[in-house]
Amino acid sequence: MLEKVGSQARLQILRKLLPRHLRGSRLSQLESQVKSPEIQISLAAIELLGRIGTIDAVQLMVAAIPDAEDDSALSPTLRRRVDQIGRELRGLRDSKTLAFICNKVVEPKRGSPLARSLGARVLGVAGYQDAVDVLVGLLRETRGDVAISALDALGRLKSQDSLEAILRWIRRRGGDVEFQKAGVKAMAQLDPTSGEGILLQLGNHPDFALRTLVLRALAKIDSAASIKRRVEGLEDPAWQVRTAAVQSLKGVRDSSVVDGLIGSLERESGALEPQIVEILIELTGVDLGPDAGPWEEYWQSRRGKFAKNPVAGSDDSPKGRTFVRKADPKAARSPSYFGVEIVSRRLAFIVDVSGSMSSEVSVPQERGGNQTMRRIDLAKDELLRVLDKLRPGTYFNLVRFESGFSQMVKKPIKLSPKSMKRARGFVHGLQPGGGTNIFDSLEFVLEAGYVDTIFLLSDGAPSAGKYTDIDRIADEIKTLNEESQVVIHTIAMGFRSELLRRLAAENRGTYVIAGQ
Repeated sequence: MLEKVGSQARLQILRKLLPRHLRGSRLSQLESQVKSPEIQISLAAIELLGRIGTIDAVQLMVAAIPDAEDDSALSPTLRRRVDQIGRELRGLRDSKTLAFICNKVVEPKRGSPLARSLGARVLGVAGYQDAVDVLVGLLRETRGDVAISALDALGRLKSQDSLEAILRWIRRRGGDVEFQKAGVKAMAQLDPTSGEGILLQLGNHPDFALRTLVLRALAKIDSAASIKRRVEGLEDPAWQVRTAAVQSLKGVRDSSVVDGLIGSLERESGALEPQIVEILIELTGVDLGPDAGPWEEYWQSRRGKFAKNPVAGSDDSPKGRTFVRKADPKAARSPSYFGVEIVSRRLAFIVDVSGSMSSEVSVPQERGGNQTMRRIDLAKDELLRVLDKLRPGTYFNLVRFESGFSQMVKKPIKLSPKSMKRARGFVHGLQPGGGTNIFDSLEFVLEAGYVDTIFLLSDGAPSAGKYTDIDRIADEIKTLNEESQVVIHTIAMGFRSELLRRLAAENRGTYVIAGQ
């Protein structure tokens, strides 16, 4: 039936079909639709199979996954297809279907590495505890990302019984840094106490990303050796490691921690400075500001009386701050972007210029009332305002995205009259058009390095790029940023965005809602 109608009619049929319409042999009609070169038809067929959710439906989806090591070499069309398959598989919760994925997709050694890797992650997301033994067996795999995906799943399953195997394979695959990083990430989701020795050893590794992850895992071990290594991390040459060290010491009431943080406050500036002050306030109960001098003076008389009592944790999940536009931006003492104060001197601003940015948005004003303007004009105005307020010594970059993305410069440049002129020209040239490629632009900035703070502004759901599924984007950025330790602030222009909320919540940023 589907083959006899045109593309548009076929797309409408696929979107309106219900699972009960396609049972048994009728399901085979979707096989050619899943592999259709017309991507919208392929995605609609995969979504329908996901709603059906039977073993037969899973078989058809898995059969459409290319026999590849990973998705890096796939065409954009194939990657979107695989991404949609992953999205549908991650939504499965039926135990029989998950058992099929475990025993027939993941376990067989001759299957597609990409399919097995995807299947392993699905089992972790679904919380399928019966997969633990199979996943442990995958740690010996060397093709593609199979072993790394197995580690990710074991961490998600909180499988404490698998820790011994994880430690064993970390030792055996000592030359495989990517495996070691994935192993340490998994350990951080378990109780890694019995692996403290390995973590302390890996803490000396030349790879700064691995050292960063080690500190995150050591934060779960309450021992003198763990605290000592985390305090030492405050003096690591890599700022990513120092950031992880600061975060790992939150709530640790030990005099050596206060010693280390005060020393760190004397050396640090930018995005890390307020984080250190926040923890010092938490530990001591006093607020002495960002200068190390008052803290040193205070600590000299209080150090011997410091009590090691636990302090209550706090909820760090941003709930959304409403942006109110300043009447006189020149009156502000410090730079801010959509109400978020800028303390960093290593910045990147990522701005959505998709077609929808030509729409209007209504923004509350400081002196009352609302101002209505085009979204792109509000974004440009606020960006020009903050550029005029950046502190001397700041390094920055500007990135625009629609269906693709482009950057002002390849790497952040130092603030100067010349770079300011270039930046203003870049901002004035921003014009709306195209789709919304959030992932690729964020990935570029994180991989380019050097920045410790990102401001991401968008007014819509992702529709282009390597990944468009919001869960996949959030998970991938969180994983990528575990090594980079960049603060990501997000601005949702004219709407509430679960993706932007998650990106801020999971990357120590602030989530702002700008207008409606």
